[in-house]
Amino acid sequence: MTNENFAPKRSLRAQAITVAVATGVAQVILAVLYIVAARSSNVEDFGSVVAAVAAGIASVGLLDFGTNAFWVREISAGRMSPAEHSRRATWKVLFILTAGLGWAVAISVLAPGSPFWISGFVAFAQAFSLTVQSGLRARGRAELVGAAVIVDKATAAVVFVALWSAGAGILVAFVSGLIVGPLVSGVVSNWVLLADRRIRFDLAGPVNPWRGARNFGVANVADTARTYDVTLTALFGGAAAAGTYGAVNRWTQATELLTSAFSSASAPYMAHAPSARAAIRHLRSAAWLPLLAILVSCVTILLAPWAVDLLLGDQYAGSANVLRILAAGTIISNLNQPLFVFLMARGKDRTGARLLTTGVAVMLSLVVLLTPRLGATGAAVAYAVGQLLLFALLATAAVRLLARDEADEGVPSVR
Repeated sequence: MTNENFAPKRSLRAQAITVAVATGVAQVILAVLYIVAARSSNVEDFGSVVAAVAAGIASVGLLDFGTNAFWVREISAGRMSPAEHSRRATWKVLFILTAGLGWAVAISVLAPGSPFWISGFVAFAQAFSLTVQSGLRARGRAELVGAAVIVDKATAAVVFVALWSAGAGILVAFVSGLIVGPLVSGVVSNWVLLADRRIRFDLAGPVNPWRGARNFGVANVADTARTYDVTLTALFGGAAAAGTYGAVNRWTQATELLTSAFSSASAPYMAHAPSARAAIRHLRSAAWLPLLAILVSCVTILLAPWAVDLLLGDQYAGSANVLRILAAGTIISNLNQPLFVFLMARGKDRTGARLLTTGVAVMLSLVVLLTPRLGATGAAVAYAVGQLLLFALLATAAVRLLARDEADEGVPSVR
């Protein structure tokens, strides 16, 4: 397949490792900014600002509604030209900017003094950066996405320190860094990293940037819905159950960093491949990354009691068993991510979105059913069962796709 837009210069393995390392470093920088801001400000003020920032970040997925992932697939497969990408990106950024400004004005008028007016600007900055990064991902340049992520958080840190040193309030410096960082990263990504494939400002006729991305958007919404497990645990299992579960449920997500980097970097390769079988072959060089993530999850199961006791203390002893079950579910999740990306990249986005939505719906339903009787353990079991069901569904769909690919190529089936 000839496609000048897809031009990787590093192996998939190198790209995935770069993204994983860059994301890890970026998370450390961000954590330091949060810690410094929290320690240097009033708890209530910091809480309000963090809530506003979180609202802005959470809204990015809804505003994007799967467009970036859809564009990556279409550009990598040679079905979307750079000009079309530029036109859609321009209008999406303008729509989100307009929505952000409207939100800021509305909050300022309806709720004077509320920090939530900043949510729109946070959302716009994040959306702008991620939109530009879609151009890098589509070209098979995930290693440059890693560079963009570092530029984002490094700029945020520099702005934070500079403003704070100049006498600005700690929270003003904090929020400014979180807004300026992604904006600078987006500009650098477009004018330096994308070079001759830049996303250009193009207002030649309004377009619907979300056209064709519906299934990707549905998948985004379903994935976001998974984060309500803690809230549902609190509602149906009580505050104690939510505390026991919430104290460790984020730990297992860190073990998925390698698999997330692998899946993200491999998506354009799978979309560009001439067949499903060829797409699978692309993954072999970097398949050890999710396997390493699975190994970390296995170690977590073994060390859970010791880790919980060391980091949380005796009062969270009940979290050890919860962590073990979550780690077991994460083993399956590390298989589900590549399977889901495979289906989406190969044009089975409707199937992928439907299966992910089913898995999440079952998981959240089980949280409601199990937490009243089993507490935090019930929420962990719900997660593990949901992942197991999702694996069965995704694996079945992937096998069918490969079987159909064999039939189309005239390859004898070995089953």
